Amino acid sequence: MLGLVISGRLTILLLSWDLLGFSSLFLVFYYRSRASLVGGFLTGGINRLGDCLFLILFGIGSCSGNSYCFASFCLLILIAITKSAQVPFRSWLPAAIVAPTPVSALVHSSTLVTAGVYLLYRFLPCSSLGLFYFGILTVLAGGIRALLETDIKRVIAYSTLSQLGLIILSLGLNFRGLCFLHLIMHAIFKALLFMSVGVLIHSCFGSQESRSFSHFPTSRV
Repeated sequence: MLGLVISGRLTILLLSWDLLGFSSLFLVFYYRSRASLVGGFLTGGINRLGDCLFLILFGIGSCSGNSYCFASFCLLILIAITKSAQVPFRSWLPAAIVAPTPVSALVHSSTLVTAGVYLLYRFLPCSSLGLFYFGILTVLAGGIRALLETDIKRVIAYSTLSQLGLIILSLGLNFRGLCFLHLIMHAIFKALLFMSVGVLIHSCFGSQESRSFSHFPTSRV
């Protein structure tokens, strides 16, 4: 992620983008269970789609003309919404939550899912009504799905999804200062929240059932 942020050339940006996706894939595979394999393949497949689109963007980057500029603009938005888990590519983020909780705090709330937002923040030249609609749909989908979930880590994952939709929404309206502020605050808060939930899960003998936390003795938590 550091290479992605400080890169000054498109080749280094592409390499850092690819390494970020591979590191996330291997971390999701950590437990080697059926859920980990399913989540890893889903995460890797959608992120590979974004990487292929990035290669296409890299290929047409040297071309000129209004048609190529419009194609680059559309590709940039598609790349960002695949990496930042926006509708209709939101399914990989809840699936990737099977990784260890510290990994979720580091990767799936603070770095990997914000890479697409950072790409838009850095290279998007103007506001976009399409981004506004993607953000609205993601906010609604993440919020409604979180109300129906009982797994505490998945609830936080859908909360992350909803907040990412809000960040994309603000960027689509060209509120760049608000977008950057929300991006930083959300990364700090959600990483700390994941670590706190990890301590709670460890205190409850590995249970992620949110409905059982109210019956657990507070002295043990």
